[in-house]
Amino acid sequence: PYGDTYGWMLFHLMMMERNIPVPVHVDQPTSYTPIHADDIARSIPYLLSFASTPAEIVNWGGDQVVSIEDWCGEMGRLTGLVPSFNPTTATIAAIVPDLEKLHSSGFRSSVDWREGIRRQIATSRPELLANYSPTCSESRALCMMRSSGSVGISRLPYETSRSDVRMAMAANRRLP
Repeated sequence: PYGDTYGWMLFHLMMMERNIPVPVHVDQPTSYTPIHADDIARSIPYLLSFASTPAEIVNWGGDQVVSIEDWCGEMGRLTGLVPSFNPTTATIAAIVPDLEKLHSSGFRSSVDWREGIRRQIATSRPELLANYSPTCSESRALCMMRSSGSVGISRLPYETSRSDVRMAMAANRRLP
């Protein structure tokens, strides 16, 4: 499960920011069926239709199969960060559950994984979006940095701190 402010994908984004290789299973691709918080909430009435004693087992997940490699690639496309991977057996192998029973209830997930990731970054780390359009409430300097073609926040060296960015924005000047 993931949402606009949490999830495994967000941890992978933080790893990408710091040039830490993302662990993937040696049996690649490392695929899953992520389900967004919006779909989790929407699925509750459908899941309740299976309520019984003894409890009935229903696999839960999103309808799209996507790999860590794919979602890191999408985050890279959105932010300009370049993912690297560390194939290992010391991580969770691919898990693609059979969702036939869940689908028999009429439930289908509605949040596309790409849109879910875009929303997650827009909510949790909007300054990283390569195509991010600042709102009027944000500093004019950020808009100027992006429109002038100078280095944007998503391309800053890791050593550049947020306070450096804020100071540059406050002084209405370009970053080195």
